[in-house]
Amino acid sequence: MRKIREILRLRWENHLPQRAIAQSLRLSQGAVSDYLGRARRAGLSWPLPDGLDAAGLEALLFPPPPDVPSDQRPMPDWAAVHRDLRRPNVTLALLWEEYRAATTDGFGYSWFCDLYREWAGRLKPTLRQVHIAGERLFVDFAGHTMEVIDAATGEVRRAEIFVAVLGASSFIYAEATSSQALADWIAAHVNALTALGGVPRQIVSDNLKAGITKACFYEPTVNRTYADMAAHYRTAIIPARPYKPRVEIEKHFYSVPFRLLRQEVEARITAKTVEVFHRGKLVATHLRSLRARQPTTVAEHMPSSHRRYRDWTHERIQREAAAVGDDTAALVEIILRSRPHPEQGFRSCIGILGLAKRYDAERLDAACAKALALGTRSYGSVAAILKNSQDSKRADGRETNQPSLLHENIRGPGYYH
Repeated sequence: MRKIREILRLRWENHLPQRAIAQSLRLSQGAVSDYLGRARRAGLSWPLPDGLDAAGLEALLFPPPPDVPSDQRPMPDWAAVHRDLRRPNVTLALLWEEYRAATTDGFGYSWFCDLYREWAGRLKPTLRQVHIAGERLFVDFAGHTMEVIDAATGEVRRAEIFVAVLGASSFIYAEATSSQALADWIAAHVNALTALGGVPRQIVSDNLKAGITKACFYEPTVNRTYADMAAHYRTAIIPARPYKPRVEIEKHFYSVPFRLLRQEVEARITAKTVEVFHRGKLVATHLRSLRARQPTTVAEHMPSSHRRYRDWTHERIQREAAAVGDDTAALVEIILRSRPHPEQGFRSCIGILGLAKRYDAERLDAACAKALALGTRSYGSVAAILKNSQDSKRADGRETNQPSLLHENIRGPGYYH
């Protein structure tokens, strides 16, 4: 609606030709002509009436067809709309224009946005991470490959591009490898650390099969060779969370309320502030920052799940585990102490504590006691104990699932650990 207001101003106040207006606002001449025609049919003139907001202007320019119920109008392909929004310079307004050009009884822009928002509501928001210098190195293979031509034979092969980026400084190391196999993956790490002249506290790896053999949020499994390399360099492998950055103004990231996930917003930038608008309404205000590739996040903009995850600390995990019971506190402490880096145990402990949402504290503490008796130290084992109801105990304290027959050929749990 902001662009349509500008079209009307440039045409009726400045008397510019439609071609000049289209070039100025980066619209097609057909779109400019259509908007001007709608304004004339709606009886509008310049200046527009006082108090006419974006929603009111839209209702005048794009009234719904009276003879077509909303449930009978052609529904856009939301998956295609979502894919197209990832392309450079593609906006929701542009996709709506294409949709309306293909159908005369389609939804107006407001309904189009609301329906897309409802469809995209199933997608997850992004948790912005703040990095400390020297703490994390992010590694992955780039999505695109390069052609490599053998000078002797003329054979054309594809080269993979390994990329390593320091989290705080965004310093980039890249090299071409012949494949994404384990040998090339490890060699690229060695070369990257040599080029950096040091080793970060953590290496954050994408869930590439060469590095992460089992992708799991709570307890991902790191390839043995990859883990040995990390032990040699005295660093820790932390699998990445599969999310991508959003909101960005002049290379700095600003948060908006999470309910606006996947929605198009506008920013008004001054020397000191950044104001974010959604459909003409102010939804966020930030102090302007010139720190490139850094985030400015307001806690209230985050969904409750992100706020809880961000606030997890070693002390909080121990405190909440103690609230469940002594065995839970003991298991959590063992998990945190047994990992090379505490954060490697965070997810496992958070997963164990999260089981309290499905099972009561007494059962969870009993399951942790069972895990301690078996010598297991993982979220998966505690979850399996609860799922299979193996957490119950007899009145005398002995576990009900002990073998009923005693024989030298019956191996106890200690045999496997």
